[in-house]
Amino acid sequence: MNTALSAATSGILSYLLGSLSPAYLFGRILRGIDIREVNYRNAGTRNVKKTLGLQPAIATAVIDTTKGIGAMVFAERVLNLTGCMLLIPVVGTVAGHIFPFYIGFRGGRGTATAIGMVLFMMGRQLVSGSFPVIVFGGLLAVSGMIYLASRSGDATAIAAFVAMLIAVLAEFEPLSTRVVAAVPVAFMLIHAIFRGGELGLYIRPSGKDFIGWRVFMRPAAILFIPLHIVMPPVLFIILVSVLPGIALVLDVLRIASRRRMNGVYKEKEFERISSITFFLISVLMLFILFESLIADLALAYLVFGDLSGKLFGLRFGKTVIAAGRTVEGSVGFLVGALIAGYTVSVIFGGPDLVYILVGAAAATLIELLTIGVDDNLTVALGTAGILYLLI
Repeated sequence: MNTALSAATSGILSYLLGSLSPAYLFGRILRGIDIREVNYRNAGTRNVKKTLGLQPAIATAVIDTTKGIGAMVFAERVLNLTGCMLLIPVVGTVAGHIFPFYIGFRGGRGTATAIGMVLFMMGRQLVSGSFPVIVFGGLLAVSGMIYLASRSGDATAIAAFVAMLIAVLAEFEPLSTRVVAAVPVAFMLIHAIFRGGELGLYIRPSGKDFIGWRVFMRPAAILFIPLHIVMPPVLFIILVSVLPGIALVLDVLRIASRRRMNGVYKEKEFERISSITFFLISVLMLFILFESLIADLALAYLVFGDLSGKLFGLRFGKTVIAAGRTVEGSVGFLVGALIAGYTVSVIFGGPDLVYILVGAAAATLIELLTIGVDDNLTVALGTAGILYLLI
């Protein structure tokens, strides 16, 4: 069988296998109902459990998560598809699950089928030694921490799929396997993000000390890392020196003129130097005082740890520790710092994961214990100092 015919056969058979909807069939057989019209109104495992009971739900989960694996194995062993051609059974099975032809092209969400195939590929990578066990353990730890702190499956899914996508792209071998695995992980991540919006996972915080554009502009600061690489050293130092200088001048003028500038500065900054200025000063000191890798890691911890900690704390924060900080926010900070540190390490060939873990934990603890001082300074410089001592 030539490659084109094998690909076409795989696409058709994968779609047909994916279109097998145990949730719909169990509903018809056991209760004579269309499960898509009751309770959660979808052909998924959770709806089966609520509508039909635990045993049909277990059977549904097993079938939905293994049918994609069957399609992949058939494509490999029988049709001799390899490399990126294995995207055909991946996409075909998920498409069949979502759009089954015999029930009006309205099936399940496709995530169970996608996760089954990804876990199958991850298992093979673990057995072959291509995927480090410590990274797999890290994925489990990230998922566990987020779930215990939030009790939200959707928040857990978003964090887990972000970490999984980075790990797949960084660790899977060969390159074609990275591509084949990354596609369903990206699909699941996008689905989890949109589902979170549907279920009210995201909130719009109120209060004068939450300025949305500042929070979501924070990740742009990570551009200092590639700029540090591509720019001549002198020009880069001039850049990171000028920016805090400008911010400081604006602060002085604002405070002297007693202009409040709502929507730009927080209420607590009306008569003091802003956290924007302290952040830019921290960036300057990181790149002047420390070697590139330490500065990059400390900046990544500060940027993404602070962002995820703030957002996670606002949404799920209940257990207050001190100065308004919560256990849940600290968990969000740690997870964001871990993912960011791992990403920097992968891209720039950094240290081992134990080093990254210690740095992320240090950044989280410093942020938690900082009271009365701007934590942009303490987190950045304190974490960099600890990383320096560990080398």
